[in-house]
Amino acid sequence: MSRRSPLNKRYQKETTPKGVSKKSAASAKPARKQSSGRPSQSSKTAEKTRPRLAPDTDEYRSARKQWSIALAVAALSLCLSLVLTREQFKEYIPFDETTAFFIQSALTWGATGLIAYAWWLDFTQIRPRMKAHQAGITYEEYQERRQAKRAAKKHVDNEDAHDPSEETQE
Repeated sequence: MSRRSPLNKRYQKETTPKGVSKKSAASAKPARKQSSGRPSQSSKTAEKTRPRLAPDTDEYRSARKQWSIALAVAALSLCLSLVLTREQFKEYIPFDETTAFFIQSALTWGATGLIAYAWWLDFTQIRPRMKAHQAGITYEEYQERRQAKRAAKKHVDNEDAHDPSEETQE
């Protein structure tokens, strides 16, 4: 925050006549055009013409549905495993402590597996399809390009591993 300068006439008590105040910055701004009273059509057309970030294919929707179901079931099983550990719920559980512990462990490990599956789906099915859609190509073309890049990189790595200076030293 800026400090008030004692040299400014506005803050000098004896010299400033009463009623002097700082001018509004709004008066220095340019005047706005008056609107016609209805919403602009440009914003509506921009929404319609904006490209979709996610593809509208059955494979993508299926992978996304599997992903969301896996995460929902994982969250539910984690909540159930936490309920099994709470002391206040032990009287409602018809199992002994050992059985409850094994059920809790199975739920926790199952949730961990489902989260890992959702992560795998995201990295191998969902994101490549989104990247292909955003690049404007099919998923199969995207896969072919990725394989070609990997093959080229492997070829370069193999050339680096083979040192031609070893052959000339005889």
